[in-house]
Amino acid sequence: MRDSLGTPAMHDSDSDRAEFDKECQRVGVSWNSFLEWERLNAGGGSPSPDGTIIIEGGLRALTGMLRPLPSGIGEAGFLEAMRKEGEVWRARAEEATRRSEARRRKPDSKGDRPGA
Repeated sequence: MRDSLGTPAMHDSDSDRAEFDKECQRVGVSWNSFLEWERLNAGGGSPSPDGTIIIEGGLRALTGMLRPLPSGIGEAGFLEAMRKEGEVWRARAEEATRRSEARRRKPDSKGDRPGA
């Protein structure tokens, strides 16, 4: 069962669904926009055959993704904003990994010899 935006039935509250629907309409996206975003994140593979995506936080999380976006940007604007946001998070993760690896390789203050 789907609503007017094509959103599959979920276990979110009616108020969460209403807020999500309101933000989708304001931004100019539908459930298909989220399916396309999910497909692109998965390397361009086929979208879920049942029209679902898995995201921690449910509709509240998806609504939170829409709130900072400008009104009326539509699907293309949404996908571009999500691509840019993904690049920021990837860069942060890569930097954190580099720092962690550098700390691991750096000898401790006593030296890197056992018993030193």
